[in-house]
Amino acid sequence: MKKIFVLVFLCLTLANMKSFAQVEFGVKGGVGITSMSFDDKNCGNEHADWSYFVGPIVKFALPIKCLELELGALYDYKSSNVHAYNAAGDGMRFYDIEQKQLLIPANLRLGFSLFKDNLGFYLFAGPQLGIVIEGKDTKTEDKTWSHSNFNLGANFGVGTTILKHLDLALTISGDLTKTGEVKSNTDNIAGKFGAVQLSLGIYF
Repeated sequence: MKKIFVLVFLCLTLANMKSFAQVEFGVKGGVGITSMSFDDKNCGNEHADWSYFVGPIVKFALPIKCLELELGALYDYKSSNVHAYNAAGDGMRFYDIEQKQLLIPANLRLGFSLFKDNLGFYLFAGPQLGIVIEGKDTKTEDKTWSHSNFNLGANFGVGTTILKHLDLALTISGDLTKTGEVKSNTDNIAGKFGAVQLSLGIYF
């Protein structure tokens, strides 16, 4: 229930911001290729998988020319297939890791426009907070993958604005704190999601 209240609060906050000047609202969706990294050589990414995200966004101009701030509340799905060896290093186990989360990015955008603002280009970067809605914990006979409830990440990329309303962007993102852990009787091995994503945003 707490996660539902957080989502409702964010939507209401974005709606109330419409009273400010130079605020634009829209929706964004995209797909990406995800992989996982681990802090132990006994775990690795078996192969990359697809991911997707969709949700409302808001963008407003900052007092400094060419700078904007974009906030979002995105439903984000990621998956990956990873492997982990047992304590002896000779028995490999496979995990299909899935994660559904509320992703809250806050990106600072630096851009410029051409042709009477009908074509623009921008760079962006910023932090993102992930609140896990549902995570699939996978268990084998000697190891268990367990999700974190929250994670902090970052993203950066480039984009173009077409006819003032359409945004196309290429993003590289990744978790800075652990997405989850491979747990066993002897140790815990932290893992982090990373992704390369292509998105389309529409501002009204």
